[in-house]
Amino acid sequence: AERLAAGTGPFAIDAERASGFRYSNRAYLIQLRREGAGTSLVDTGEAAVRPGITDLAIGERATVVLTIGLAEGTVNQLVVEDLLASGGAQLGLLPGSITATHDGADVPVTILEIDDNNDGVTDRIRFDFGTFINPGDNDLTDNAIVITYTAIALNRPGNSSGDQLDLPATLTWSVPANPDNQQNASAGVDLVEPGLVIDKSFTPSTGEAGSLISYRLTIGNNGLGPVYDLGITDLADPGLNLVSGYTLTQGGVTTTVTSLADLPLLRLMPGETVTVDYVQQIGDSPLVGSTLVNTATVAGDSLPGVDPDERDAVPASDTAAITLTPTVPVQITKFIPVPSTDDPNTNAEQFRPDITDFTIGESGVVFLQVTLPKGTTGDVVVTDALASPAGLLGFKPGTVIASLGGVVLDPASYTVTAIDSDGDLRTDQLRFNFGDIVIPGS
Repeated sequence: AERLAAGTGPFAIDAERASGFRYSNRAYLIQLRREGAGTSLVDTGEAAVRPGITDLAIGERATVVLTIGLAEGTVNQLVVEDLLASGGAQLGLLPGSITATHDGADVPVTILEIDDNNDGVTDRIRFDFGTFINPGDNDLTDNAIVITYTAIALNRPGNSSGDQLDLPATLTWSVPANPDNQQNASAGVDLVEPGLVIDKSFTPSTGEAGSLISYRLTIGNNGLGPVYDLGITDLADPGLNLVSGYTLTQGGVTTTVTSLADLPLLRLMPGETVTVDYVQQIGDSPLVGSTLVNTATVAGDSLPGVDPDERDAVPASDTAAITLTPTVPVQITKFIPVPSTDDPNTNAEQFRPDITDFTIGESGVVFLQVTLPKGTTGDVVVTDALASPAGLLGFKPGTVIASLGGVVLDPASYTVTAIDSDGDLRTDQLRFNFGDIVIPGS
């Protein structure tokens, strides 16, 4: 108060006057505050890293306000220098955003943007007001120069989540009674970024062709800042077919869409979790015993919409693998029924119970029955022995009939090979090669 009465020049450096706040006992030089147009996002606040410190997402803009309280009279060599970099992290200056006013009118000022490390980014801003005259009108409400500009949390390698920027500013001036005056003050911001996580679960854990598998994606943000414009991809095995829509549950509200691209997942706040549920059916084409893998990935960015200053969030992925386990095992049975033969005197059970009897030269039908599981069984080959130590049955070419599910197969769809395994010029084995056989799952 004494310095004000004496009219010896600037006596206070304060950021509260410009914002309409009441003065406290502390003098401020710079203040980054958040309200309305103070920053460009309403979803970031403060105290994510440090209590009471403004949080900025990458690409977010903040209004910086510097207020210089002045006594009435003349002050020389009035200079303010404001720092934008701290500990390897840095804010950027939005071109054309600087204003300097006194009592509502623009103030002549020389502005110098200083790049200390020659990396093409402004590290300091110097405001040189030269000699400034504050009229002696005994009006204490107009005794301030207010500097404002817009700073950006830059998308550059040195900026990362949790960075703490303490940004000092310095005011220097000269008056005849005291030619070397300086006041310093500082304000801070903390950088915040999202941390995407995803978990993909499913039930049941095994299945076969036709089985329905229920999948759930649980997506969360365990970072310090919000994430926007989320996109989900689900690279499913071709053997899986979607049979339901995708149901998003967020904040207790459910929305069902037909495509992941249509999910209205626009924002995820720190600590928030959403789920996406859907059902897929195992198709007929996957091989029995194979594993079907599908991977879900979620991505997003630091600002809503499309903004050149935003940063892509680190994507998160999770993989689910389901093994095709048949409920019915592969089985083969062979039987030779009592034939309607040339010799009605032969029958069965003369030597062994339930065993058909053949006389020399008699013919009969051999039945081979193969039971396969649902889905695709690959490289199905049936080998039938015609010989045993006790004797040999002959094979009549052209008598093979193969059927699947009661439908006779085209002979061109499989091969029959007569094999002479011991080189005695007589067929003692038959090999039936069917290739891949598909048993529909539905």
